[in-house]
Amino acid sequence: MKRSKAPSIRSAAKQLGVSHPTLLDRIKRGKVTWPPVSIEALKREWDQNKNSLQSRRANPAPAPAAGEDESGIPSQAVSERKLAAIKSQNADLDLRKKQGKLIDVTEVEKHWAQVGIQLRNTVMGIPAQLVNRLPLEWRREVLAVAQDEVRAVLTALSDELRRAEC
Repeated sequence: MKRSKAPSIRSAAKQLGVSHPTLLDRIKRGKVTWPPVSIEALKREWDQNKNSLQSRRANPAPAPAAGEDESGIPSQAVSERKLAAIKSQNADLDLRKKQGKLIDVTEVEKHWAQVGIQLRNTVMGIPAQLVNRLPLEWRREVLAVAQDEVRAVLTALSDELRRAEC
């Protein structure tokens, strides 16, 4: 099968109804593929780019915020205000921590870990306290069953807490 020769840029521009420099510019900017597979493919690509350009003109990019240039980079005054605000927040946090109104997360985690350990140990001691009230011949069997039940409850609670953390 013989492949057709690609049209010249001038003839393709003429078929698209645009000037030669316009098509050449679009090719250089990578807006259209050159050489095209076919003139029909070039027309489809041209129309798609034209439609996207029209939609950008209809919905222009938002204007830069106050204190920013066209590139969206904040001016020095805006940057200085933001930096001053951050420094003020940090100073406020330091003051509140010194006043005892804020505590470190690691301290809270350590405290709750200790509470959890105390709770677990206390609950695990319940079966031993209960069996002391039973007749001697039942104690060993009841103690094993009660410890298994308490361990199952604590394990389920632990699993539930781990799932809630995720």
